Amino acid sequence: MRLAGFSFALASMLIAGVASADDRRVVAVMVDGTIDLSAALPKTWSVSNAASFNAAMRALGQTTPVGKALKSGRRDALIERARKAAVADNDEAVLLVSVERQRKARLVTIVLVDPAHDTPTLDTTVTLPASPSASDAQKLMAAIAGPLDSIPATKPTPKATTPETPQLQEVLAPAPPPPADEAERTSRDATRAIADLSVGVLLGSRHFSYKDAIGRNLRPYDVDAAPMLGVAMELHPFTDTPVLKEIGFYGDFSSAIALASATQSGAAVGTQWARYDIGGRVRVRVGNHERPVMFGASGGYGLEVFRFTDATTIDPQLPSVSYGFIRGLLDVRVPIGPVALSAAIGYLHVVANGDVGLRVRGTRNAGVEATVGAAVPFAHAFEARLSGTYTRFFYSFDPVPGDTYVAGGALDQFLTGKLALAWMY
Repeated sequence: MRLAGFSFALASMLIAGVASADDRRVVAVMVDGTIDLSAALPKTWSVSNAASFNAAMRALGQTTPVGKALKSGRRDALIERARKAAVADNDEAVLLVSVERQRKARLVTIVLVDPAHDTPTLDTTVTLPASPSASDAQKLMAAIAGPLDSIPATKPTPKATTPETPQLQEVLAPAPPPPADEAERTSRDATRAIADLSVGVLLGSRHFSYKDAIGRNLRPYDVDAAPMLGVAMELHPFTDTPVLKEIGFYGDFSSAIALASATQSGAAVGTQWARYDIGGRVRVRVGNHERPVMFGASGGYGLEVFRFTDATTIDPQLPSVSYGFIRGLLDVRVPIGPVALSAAIGYLHVVANGDVGLRVRGTRNAGVEATVGAAVPFAHAFEARLSGTYTRFFYSFDPVPGDTYVAGGALDQFLTGKLALAWMY
Protein backbone atom coordinates (compact mmCIF):
# COMPACT_ATOMS: atom_id res chain seq x y z
CA MET A 1 0.00 0.00 0.00
CA ARG A 2 1.56 3.30 -1.10
CA LEU A 3 1.09 6.13 1.30
CA ALA A 4 1.39 8.86 -1.32
CA GLY A 5 0.40 12.36 -0.27
CA PHE A 6 -1.83 14.77 -2.17
CA SER A 7 -0.23 16.17 -5.30
CA PHE A 8 -2.20 19.19 -6.45
CA ALA A 9 -1.90 20.64 -9.96
CA LEU A 10 0.27 23.76 -9.94
CA ALA A 11 -0.26 27.14 -11.52
CA SER A 12 2.07 26.08 -14.35
CA MET A 13 -0.74 23.81 -15.62
CA LEU A 14 -2.78 26.82 -16.79
CA ILE A 15 -3.81 26.32 -20.38
CA ALA A 16 -3.01 28.83 -23.08
CA GLY A 17 -5.93 29.61 -25.41
CA VAL A 18 -7.75 32.23 -27.34
CA ALA A 19 -10.03 33.00 -24.43
CA SER A 20 -8.70 35.41 -21.83
CA ALA A 21 -7.98 34.21 -18.30
CA ASP A 22 -10.96 36.18 -17.00
CA ASP A 23 -13.33 34.41 -19.41
CA ARG A 24 -12.17 30.90 -18.68
CA ARG A 25 -14.01 28.64 -16.28
CA VAL A 26 -12.26 27.29 -13.20
CA VAL A 27 -11.61 23.64 -12.25
CA ALA A 28 -9.78 22.41 -9.15
CA VAL A 29 -7.43 19.50 -9.71
CA MET A 30 -6.22 16.95 -7.13
CA VAL A 31 -3.70 14.40 -8.38
CA ASP A 32 -2.27 11.39 -6.53
CA GLY A 33 0.73 10.36 -8.60
CA THR A 34 2.59 11.90 -11.53
CA ILE A 35 0.67 12.97 -14.64
CA ASP A 36 0.72 16.03 -16.96
CA LEU A 37 -2.82 17.37 -17.38
CA SER A 38 -1.80 20.71 -18.89
CA ALA A 39 -2.71 19.72 -22.45
CA ALA A 40 -5.72 17.60 -21.54
CA LEU A 41 -8.14 20.37 -20.53
CA PRO A 42 -10.28 22.35 -22.98
CA LYS A 43 -8.96 25.87 -23.66
CA THR A 44 -12.05 27.34 -22.03
CA TRP A 45 -10.95 26.05 -18.63
CA SER A 46 -8.23 27.09 -16.20
CA VAL A 47 -6.92 25.49 -13.01
CA SER A 48 -7.82 27.05 -9.68
CA ASN A 49 -5.35 28.12 -7.02
CA ALA A 50 -3.92 24.95 -5.51
CA ALA A 51 -3.21 26.40 -2.06
CA SER A 52 -6.74 27.76 -1.67
CA PHE A 53 -8.48 24.54 -2.67
CA ASN A 54 -6.06 22.47 -0.59
CA ALA A 55 -6.88 24.56 2.49
CA ALA A 56 -10.61 24.13 1.87
CA MET A 57 -10.25 20.34 1.69
CA ARG A 58 -8.16 20.20 4.87
CA ALA A 59 -10.69 22.36 6.68
CA LEU A 60 -13.36 19.85 5.75
CA GLY A 61 -11.30 17.01 7.28
CA GLN A 62 -9.75 15.47 4.14
CA THR A 63 -6.39 13.89 4.99
CA THR A 64 -6.43 10.59 3.10
CA PRO A 65 -4.51 10.56 -0.22
CA VAL A 66 -6.78 10.69 -3.27
CA GLY A 67 -5.74 7.30 -4.64
CA LYS A 68 -6.35 5.49 -1.36
CA ALA A 69 -9.66 7.26 -0.77
CA LEU A 70 -10.97 6.42 -4.25
CA LYS A 71 -10.28 2.71 -3.69
CA SER A 72 -11.75 2.44 -0.21
CA GLY A 73 -14.79 3.22 1.86
CA ARG A 74 -13.71 6.89 2.01
CA ARG A 75 -14.58 7.43 -1.67
CA ASP A 76 -18.02 8.94 -1.05
CA ALA A 77 -16.66 11.17 1.72
CA LEU A 78 -13.89 12.43 -0.60
CA ILE A 79 -16.40 13.34 -3.32
CA GLU A 80 -18.72 15.10 -0.86
CA ARG A 81 -15.84 17.13 0.56
CA ALA A 82 -14.72 18.05 -2.96
CA ARG A 83 -18.24 19.37 -3.69
CA LYS A 84 -18.23 21.53 -0.55
CA ALA A 85 -14.67 22.74 -1.12
CA ALA A 86 -15.55 23.72 -4.70
CA VAL A 87 -18.42 25.86 -3.43
CA ALA A 88 -16.19 27.48 -0.82
CA ASP A 89 -13.37 28.07 -3.33
CA ASN A 90 -15.67 29.28 -6.17
CA ASP A 91 -14.63 26.43 -8.46
CA GLU A 92 -17.05 25.17 -11.10
CA ALA A 93 -15.73 21.59 -11.10
CA VAL A 94 -13.21 19.30 -9.42
CA LEU A 95 -11.01 16.65 -11.05
CA LEU A 96 -9.90 13.84 -8.70
CA VAL A 97 -7.10 11.88 -10.36
CA SER A 98 -5.15 8.81 -9.22
CA VAL A 99 -2.26 7.23 -11.14
CA GLU A 100 -1.43 3.56 -10.56
CA ARG A 101 1.80 2.40 -12.14
CA GLN A 102 1.99 -1.12 -13.51
CA ARG A 103 4.82 -2.90 -15.28
CA LYS A 104 3.53 -2.17 -18.79
CA ALA A 105 1.00 0.59 -18.26
CA ARG A 106 -0.32 3.42 -16.10
CA LEU A 107 -3.93 3.27 -14.95
CA VAL A 108 -5.30 6.81 -14.54
CA THR A 109 -8.54 6.94 -12.56
CA ILE A 110 -10.47 10.16 -13.22
CA VAL A 111 -13.48 11.33 -11.20
CA LEU A 112 -15.10 14.61 -12.28
CA VAL A 113 -17.21 16.28 -9.58
CA ASP A 114 -19.92 18.85 -10.32
CA PRO A 115 -20.59 20.84 -7.10
CA ALA A 116 -24.28 20.93 -8.00
CA HIS A 117 -24.72 17.14 -8.12
CA ASP A 118 -24.22 14.33 -5.61
CA THR A 119 -22.92 11.82 -8.16
CA PRO A 120 -19.78 12.30 -10.29
CA THR A 121 -20.20 13.57 -13.85
CA LEU A 122 -17.36 11.26 -14.92
CA ASP A 123 -15.90 8.17 -13.26
CA THR A 124 -13.52 6.32 -15.56
CA THR A 125 -10.06 4.78 -15.89
CA VAL A 126 -7.73 5.62 -18.80
CA THR A 127 -4.89 3.25 -19.68
CA LEU A 128 -1.66 4.98 -20.74
CA PRO A 129 1.74 3.55 -21.70
CA ALA A 130 4.14 2.90 -18.83
CA SER A 131 6.32 5.81 -20.00
CA PRO A 132 4.95 9.27 -20.91
CA SER A 133 4.22 9.62 -24.61
CA ALA A 134 2.81 12.16 -27.09
CA SER A 135 -0.52 10.32 -27.11
CA ASP A 136 -1.16 10.82 -23.40
CA ALA A 137 -2.76 14.25 -23.76
CA GLN A 138 -5.05 13.08 -26.57
CA LYS A 139 -6.33 10.10 -24.58
CA LEU A 140 -6.86 12.18 -21.44
CA MET A 141 -8.61 14.97 -23.34
CA ALA A 142 -10.87 12.46 -25.07
CA ALA A 143 -12.01 11.29 -21.66
CA ILE A 144 -12.21 14.65 -19.88
CA ALA A 145 -13.26 17.34 -22.39
CA GLY A 146 -16.83 16.32 -23.14
CA PRO A 147 -17.96 15.68 -19.52
CA LEU A 148 -16.17 18.82 -18.33
CA ASP A 149 -17.86 21.07 -20.92
CA SER A 150 -21.23 19.45 -20.13
CA ILE A 151 -21.23 21.02 -16.65
CA PRO A 152 -23.50 24.10 -16.76
CA ALA A 153 -21.63 27.36 -16.40
CA THR A 154 -22.13 29.26 -13.17
CA LYS A 155 -20.98 32.74 -12.29
CA PRO A 156 -18.30 32.45 -9.57
CA THR A 157 -19.02 34.24 -6.32
CA PRO A 158 -16.41 36.97 -5.65
CA LYS A 159 -14.03 35.96 -2.92
CA ALA A 160 -14.11 39.43 -1.42
CA THR A 161 -16.26 40.02 1.61
CA THR A 162 -19.92 39.63 0.65
CA PRO A 163 -23.12 38.75 2.51
CA GLU A 164 -22.44 35.09 1.60
CA THR A 165 -19.04 35.00 3.25
CA PRO A 166 -20.36 33.96 6.68
CA GLN A 167 -22.17 31.05 5.03
CA LEU A 168 -18.94 29.90 3.40
CA GLN A 169 -17.09 30.20 6.67
CA GLU A 170 -19.76 28.11 8.30
CA VAL A 171 -19.16 25.37 5.73
CA LEU A 172 -15.43 25.37 6.30
CA ALA A 173 -15.20 25.99 10.04
CA PRO A 174 -16.11 22.75 11.80
CA ALA A 175 -14.36 19.64 10.61
CA PRO A 176 -17.17 17.10 10.37
CA PRO A 177 -17.11 13.82 12.25
CA PRO A 178 -15.82 10.74 10.42
CA PRO A 179 -18.17 9.61 7.66
CA ALA A 180 -20.86 7.11 8.45
CA ASP A 181 -19.10 4.43 6.47
CA GLU A 182 -15.90 4.79 8.52
CA ALA A 183 -16.79 1.81 10.70
CA GLU A 184 -17.53 -0.26 7.62
CA ARG A 185 -14.18 0.65 6.10
CA THR A 186 -12.21 -1.81 8.20
CA SER A 187 -14.48 -4.63 7.12
CA ARG A 188 -13.76 -3.77 3.49
CA ASP A 189 -10.08 -3.08 4.19
CA ALA A 190 -9.68 -6.64 5.43
CA THR A 191 -10.03 -7.62 1.78
CA ARG A 192 -7.11 -5.36 0.79
CA ALA A 193 -4.87 -5.33 3.86
CA ILE A 194 -1.12 -5.61 3.49
CA ALA A 195 -0.88 -6.96 7.04
CA ASP A 196 -3.56 -8.68 9.11
CA LEU A 197 -2.50 -9.58 12.65
CA SER A 198 -4.71 -11.13 15.34
CA VAL A 199 -4.58 -12.57 18.84
CA GLY A 200 -7.34 -14.63 20.39
CA VAL A 201 -8.63 -16.92 23.10
CA LEU A 202 -10.00 -20.34 22.20
CA LEU A 203 -11.98 -23.17 23.73
CA GLY A 204 -11.12 -26.55 22.26
CA SER A 205 -12.53 -30.06 22.37
CA ARG A 206 -11.19 -33.42 21.21
CA HIS A 207 -13.02 -36.72 20.81
CA PHE A 208 -11.08 -39.80 19.72
CA SER A 209 -12.57 -43.28 19.32
CA TYR A 210 -11.69 -46.62 17.69
CA LYS A 211 -14.01 -48.66 15.49
CA ASP A 212 -14.23 -52.46 15.79
CA ALA A 213 -11.45 -52.58 18.37
CA ILE A 214 -10.59 -55.98 19.82
CA GLY A 215 -9.32 -56.07 23.38
CA ARG A 216 -9.06 -53.29 25.94
CA ASN A 217 -5.61 -51.93 25.13
CA LEU A 218 -6.84 -49.17 22.79
CA ARG A 219 -8.39 -46.35 24.76
CA PRO A 220 -10.75 -43.61 23.56
CA TYR A 221 -10.28 -40.01 24.70
CA ASP A 222 -12.57 -37.05 25.33
CA VAL A 223 -11.94 -33.49 26.49
CA ASP A 224 -14.21 -30.43 26.26
CA ALA A 225 -13.71 -26.68 26.65
CA ALA A 226 -9.94 -26.71 27.04
CA PRO A 227 -8.68 -23.07 27.20
CA MET A 228 -6.17 -22.04 24.53
CA LEU A 229 -4.36 -18.96 23.23
CA GLY A 230 -3.68 -18.26 19.59
CA VAL A 231 -1.98 -15.79 17.25
CA ALA A 232 -2.31 -15.46 13.48
CA MET A 233 -1.03 -13.27 10.68
CA GLU A 234 -1.44 -12.76 6.96
CA LEU A 235 0.93 -10.64 4.87
CA HIS A 236 0.61 -9.37 1.30
CA PRO A 237 3.99 -7.72 0.66
CA PHE A 238 3.74 -7.37 -3.13
CA THR A 239 0.93 -4.78 -3.39
CA ASP A 240 3.04 -2.58 -5.70
CA THR A 241 3.53 -5.44 -8.19
CA PRO A 242 0.33 -5.93 -10.21
CA VAL A 243 0.90 -9.60 -11.04
CA LEU A 244 1.71 -10.52 -7.42
CA LYS A 245 -0.28 -8.01 -5.36
CA GLU A 246 -3.02 -10.46 -4.30
CA ILE A 247 -0.59 -13.25 -3.35
CA GLY A 248 0.34 -13.42 0.32
CA PHE A 249 1.54 -15.61 3.16
CA TYR A 250 -0.14 -16.76 6.34
CA GLY A 251 0.84 -18.37 9.61
CA ASP A 252 -0.91 -19.23 12.86
CA PHE A 253 -0.19 -20.91 16.16
CA SER A 254 -2.41 -21.97 19.05
CA SER A 255 -1.70 -23.88 22.24
CA ALA A 256 -3.69 -25.22 25.17
CA ILE A 257 -3.11 -23.65 28.57
CA ALA A 258 -2.47 -25.93 31.57
CA LEU A 259 -4.32 -28.85 30.01
CA ALA A 260 -4.36 -32.05 32.07
CA SER A 261 -6.13 -35.37 31.64
CA ALA A 262 -7.07 -38.22 33.95
CA THR A 263 -8.03 -41.86 33.65
CA GLN A 264 -11.39 -43.16 34.87
CA SER A 265 -9.65 -44.23 38.05
CA GLY A 266 -8.44 -40.64 38.62
CA ALA A 267 -4.78 -41.04 37.67
CA ALA A 268 -3.43 -37.76 36.28
CA VAL A 269 -1.92 -37.72 32.81
CA GLY A 270 0.06 -34.76 31.50
CA THR A 271 -1.29 -33.43 28.20
CA GLN A 272 0.04 -31.15 25.48
CA TRP A 273 -1.99 -29.72 22.59
CA ALA A 274 -0.75 -27.30 19.92
CA ARG A 275 -1.51 -26.41 16.31
CA TYR A 276 0.75 -24.76 13.70
CA ASP A 277 -0.01 -23.66 10.12
CA ILE A 278 2.03 -21.87 7.48
CA GLY A 279 1.51 -21.34 3.77
CA GLY A 280 0.51 -19.08 0.90
CA ARG A 281 -2.83 -17.55 -0.09
CA VAL A 282 -4.29 -15.77 -3.10
CA ARG A 283 -7.36 -13.55 -2.79
CA VAL A 284 -9.86 -12.34 -5.38
CA ARG A 285 -12.45 -9.58 -4.92
CA VAL A 286 -15.68 -9.46 -6.91
CA GLY A 287 -18.79 -7.31 -6.93
CA ASN A 288 -19.19 -3.90 -5.33
CA HIS A 289 -15.94 -1.91 -5.34
CA GLU A 290 -16.46 -0.52 -1.85
CA ARG A 291 -17.82 -3.69 -0.24
CA PRO A 292 -16.56 -6.62 -2.31
CA VAL A 293 -17.11 -10.29 -1.75
CA MET A 294 -13.69 -11.87 -1.29
CA PHE A 295 -12.73 -15.38 -2.33
CA GLY A 296 -9.49 -17.02 -1.26
CA ALA A 297 -7.49 -20.14 -2.02
CA SER A 298 -4.58 -21.25 0.13
CA GLY A 299 -2.15 -24.09 0.43
CA GLY A 300 0.40 -24.91 3.07
CA TYR A 301 1.71 -27.23 5.75
CA GLY A 302 0.15 -27.81 9.15
CA LEU A 303 0.94 -29.71 12.32
CA GLU A 304 -1.60 -30.77 14.97
CA VAL A 305 0.07 -32.22 18.07
CA PHE A 306 -1.78 -33.89 20.94
CA ARG A 307 0.56 -35.79 23.30
CA PHE A 308 0.26 -37.48 26.65
CA THR A 309 3.16 -37.39 29.07
CA ASP A 310 3.93 -39.17 32.36
CA ALA A 311 1.45 -41.92 31.53
CA THR A 312 4.04 -44.71 32.08
CA THR A 313 2.13 -48.02 32.08
CA ILE A 314 -0.85 -46.89 29.99
CA ASP A 315 1.07 -44.70 27.53
CA PRO A 316 0.97 -47.30 24.71
CA GLN A 317 -2.83 -47.33 24.95
CA LEU A 318 -3.38 -43.56 24.68
CA PRO A 319 -4.10 -41.79 21.36
CA SER A 320 -1.05 -39.54 21.14
CA VAL A 321 -0.87 -38.00 17.67
CA SER A 322 1.33 -35.63 15.71
CA TYR A 323 -0.48 -34.98 12.46
CA GLY A 324 1.66 -33.44 9.76
CA PHE A 325 -0.45 -32.54 6.76
CA ILE A 326 -0.56 -30.59 3.53
CA ARG A 327 -3.68 -28.42 3.54
CA GLY A 328 -5.65 -27.02 0.62
CA LEU A 329 -8.34 -24.53 1.60
CA LEU A 330 -11.03 -22.45 -0.13
CA ASP A 331 -12.65 -19.53 1.70
CA VAL A 332 -15.15 -16.72 1.16
CA ARG A 333 -15.95 -13.50 3.01
CA VAL A 334 -19.29 -11.74 2.43
CA PRO A 335 -20.21 -8.28 3.84
CA ILE A 336 -23.75 -8.09 5.24
CA GLY A 337 -24.60 -4.75 6.81
CA PRO A 338 -21.94 -3.81 9.36
CA VAL A 339 -20.81 -7.44 9.67
CA ALA A 340 -18.74 -9.67 7.41
CA LEU A 341 -19.55 -13.40 7.38
CA SER A 342 -16.94 -15.96 6.38
CA ALA A 343 -16.68 -19.66 5.64
CA ALA A 344 -13.89 -22.03 4.62
CA ILE A 345 -13.52 -25.70 3.75
CA GLY A 346 -10.33 -27.67 3.25
CA TYR A 347 -8.77 -31.08 2.69
CA LEU A 348 -5.86 -32.33 4.80
CA HIS A 349 -3.45 -34.76 3.15
CA VAL A 350 -1.83 -36.45 6.12
CA VAL A 351 1.87 -37.25 5.78
CA ALA A 352 2.62 -38.08 9.45
CA ASN A 353 0.46 -39.53 12.24
CA GLY A 354 2.34 -40.07 15.45
CA ASP A 355 1.80 -42.98 17.85
CA VAL A 356 -1.65 -44.06 16.64
CA GLY A 357 -0.41 -44.51 13.09
CA LEU A 358 2.55 -46.58 14.27
CA ARG A 359 0.56 -48.73 16.66
CA VAL A 360 -1.89 -50.48 14.33
CA ARG A 361 -0.84 -52.17 11.12
CA GLY A 362 -1.81 -50.81 7.70
CA THR A 363 -2.72 -47.28 8.76
CA ARG A 364 -4.35 -45.02 6.16
CA ASN A 365 -5.86 -41.68 7.09
CA ALA A 366 -6.78 -38.21 5.88
CA GLY A 367 -8.61 -35.18 7.20
CA VAL A 368 -11.11 -32.46 6.40
CA GLU A 369 -11.70 -29.08 7.97
CA ALA A 370 -14.48 -26.47 7.98
CA THR A 371 -14.70 -22.99 9.52
CA VAL A 372 -17.50 -20.44 9.86
CA GLY A 373 -17.12 -16.99 11.35
CA ALA A 374 -18.21 -13.38 11.64
CA ALA A 375 -16.23 -10.13 11.90
CA VAL A 376 -17.39 -6.80 13.32
CA PRO A 377 -15.21 -3.74 12.57
CA PHE A 378 -14.61 -0.97 15.07
CA ALA A 379 -12.14 1.82 15.86
CA HIS A 380 -10.86 2.22 12.32
CA ALA A 381 -8.37 -0.61 11.64
CA PHE A 382 -9.64 -3.19 14.15
CA GLU A 383 -12.07 -6.09 13.96
CA ALA A 384 -13.58 -8.40 16.55
CA ARG A 385 -13.80 -11.91 15.08
CA LEU A 386 -15.74 -14.93 16.26
CA SER A 387 -15.22 -18.28 14.55
CA GLY A 388 -15.66 -22.00 14.97
CA THR A 389 -13.52 -24.71 13.32
CA TYR A 390 -14.23 -28.40 12.99
CA THR A 391 -11.35 -30.73 12.07
CA ARG A 392 -11.89 -34.44 11.41
CA PHE A 393 -9.19 -37.08 10.90
CA PHE A 394 -10.38 -40.55 9.91
CA TYR A 395 -8.43 -43.83 9.90
CA SER A 396 -8.65 -47.28 8.42
CA PHE A 397 -6.37 -50.16 9.53
CA ASP A 398 -5.37 -53.57 8.15
CA PRO A 399 -4.36 -55.64 11.20
CA VAL A 400 -3.74 -59.37 11.02
CA PRO A 401 -4.53 -62.08 13.57
CA GLY A 402 -2.04 -62.08 16.41
CA ASP A 403 -1.29 -58.34 16.34
CA THR A 404 -1.10 -56.66 19.75
CA TYR A 405 -3.38 -53.83 18.63
CA VAL A 406 -6.40 -54.63 16.46
CA ALA A 407 -9.05 -52.22 15.19
CA GLY A 408 -10.91 -51.60 11.95
CA GLY A 409 -10.58 -47.82 12.04
CA ALA A 410 -10.61 -44.69 14.17
CA LEU A 411 -12.07 -41.20 14.25
CA ASP A 412 -10.32 -38.14 15.70
CA GLN A 413 -12.41 -34.94 15.95
CA PHE A 414 -11.30 -31.48 17.04
CA LEU A 415 -13.68 -28.56 17.60
CA THR A 416 -12.45 -25.06 18.52
CA GLY A 417 -14.25 -21.78 19.10
CA LYS A 418 -12.20 -18.60 18.84
CA LEU A 419 -12.71 -14.96 19.83
CA ALA A 420 -9.98 -12.76 18.35
CA LEU A 421 -8.96 -9.13 18.05
CA ALA A 422 -7.49 -8.26 14.64
CA TRP A 423 -5.52 -5.23 13.46
CA MET A 424 -5.13 -4.47 9.77
CA TYR A 425 -2.82 -2.21 7.81
